[in-house]
Order: sequence, then C-alpha cells, then structure tokens
Amino acid sequence: TIKNANAKQQVHVLNNPFKNNIIVRFERVPLGKVILLLTDLSGKKIKVNELPSVNSQLYQWDLGQLPVSRGIYILTAEVDRRKYSIQLLKQ
Repeated sequence: TIKNANAKQQVHVLNNPFKNNIIVRFERVPLGKVILLLTDLSGKKIKVNELPSVNSQLYQWDLGQLPVSRGIYILTAEVDRRKYSIQLLKQ
C-alpha cells in the first residue's frame, strides 16, 4: 500500500450509525497519542479511550457492555495535536 505522506490528517467513522463499536479511520497513521472521547449532546462524558499509539489507519473502538441508549452522540478525536468532532447516531 502506498500512502501519501503529504495528505492532511482527517478522521472518519466508517459505521455511522453504530451499534456496539465505532470504527475510526485516520487519513494518515497518527504520529503519537490518540484520545477518543464520546459525549452526548449535553456534553456529558460517556467514555474516553487514550491510546499511546495507533499503528494503523483503522481502529475499532469496542464500547462493550456500556449502556449507550439510542440517540445522537459526538465523537471527539484528538490526533496529532488537533481535535476532530463527528456527530454519530447510536442504533
């Protein structure tokens, strides 16, 4: 696989709406620590995941048995010292 080293970092969610996990795709492999934060629309923190490193452009975040109700949530990803926010729908 040839990767464009000059591509700007972007963050996408491949499974929106989601069920029990969130599949995150990075435009480039992150250079350092990644922080994923899931909040509801009021800003209440649902779950945080701090990853020391991600060695791939894809990351599957398993929410496990976390009681997340159907509705709209915000995923904030802090990657390469920038924050990206994506609105998600929980089925």
